[in-house]
Amino acid sequence: MQRYAYFPALQKFLYFLTIRHFLTEIVTKTKSFFFFLIFLYIFARNIGKFDSMIIYNTTYTVAQTEAQNFVIYVHEVMLPAALASGAVTHPRLLRILSHKDENTECFSLQFETEDTAALHRWYTDVGAKLHAEMLKVFTDRVIGFPTMMEVVF
Repeated sequence: MQRYAYFPALQKFLYFLTIRHFLTEIVTKTKSFFFFLIFLYIFARNIGKFDSMIIYNTTYTVAQTEAQNFVIYVHEVMLPAALASGAVTHPRLLRILSHKDENTECFSLQFETEDTAALHRWYTDVGAKLHAEMLKVFTDRVIGFPTMMEVVF
């Protein structure tokens, strides 16, 4: 089924046919309702497995003196404005521990979105303005670079 990864509808259909065959085998050969229930449980947990998701990550390097202000700014200003459009969801702000420096702290701000088109619309409508506002507030004490990632599994 991997060769159909670029056609999500076809991949879901093939997955459905595989499940239908498996279900027929369970019901006709074993006549066991217990196995049928286990199968339904596994199927229900895997329904959305083939839907890809985009994670928009921005890694920030923040001056040590501004780290607390940066966290407050993200929590109180950036997140409400970013989530208001509904295009991005599930925000996470993470402290990066592997790049410790005595003068800076690193953070990762992540959002989830359905696809790259939705992310592009969000960035042109909201994201660019938020970035410009942050530059006005923190000037050169905060530097960030974005990364767009796709969830594989």
